[in-house]
Amino acid sequence: MPAGPVQMSLFDERSRQALAAGGFVAGMKAAMRRAVEGSGLSRPQVVDAMNDIVRLTGGKGLCKGSKFLSLDTFEKWLASEERGQLPDLWGLHVLMLATGKTPLEVWAQLFDCSLLDAEGRKKLELMELELELDAKSQRRRQLRRELREKK
Repeated sequence: MPAGPVQMSLFDERSRQALAAGGFVAGMKAAMRRAVEGSGLSRPQVVDAMNDIVRLTGGKGLCKGSKFLSLDTFEKWLASEERGQLPDLWGLHVLMLATGKTPLEVWAQLFDCSLLDAEGRKKLELMELELELDAKSQRRRQLRRELREKK
């Protein structure tokens, strides 16, 4: 595999994956910023809430070398120009708990997926049942028509 950048087709599977991967960090940072902004809390309040969650769980720290998260590190996590700074999965989970939001929705969208809550799963199941019923009703009508034609 070449060491540097390569010209890729715009239409193959590898290109789609590369585009999705390239947008991952920016997409996650944007989702995290939206989660914080939509939480009704200031950034320092979110940091305090995250540190409180760590204290309550007795879990590992949110950043290397320190058990608790600093506002400076949190700002780096959210800064669009800091491509390399992202929390680990534990940090992302604690952020979701602290803000009541789900930045993972953007992550899923990068792969043409979405997340469903319990109500969404019920609606999906209902639609699947409706589609099955429609297909069975069509088949029933077809069989009735065929039986009537034979008489």
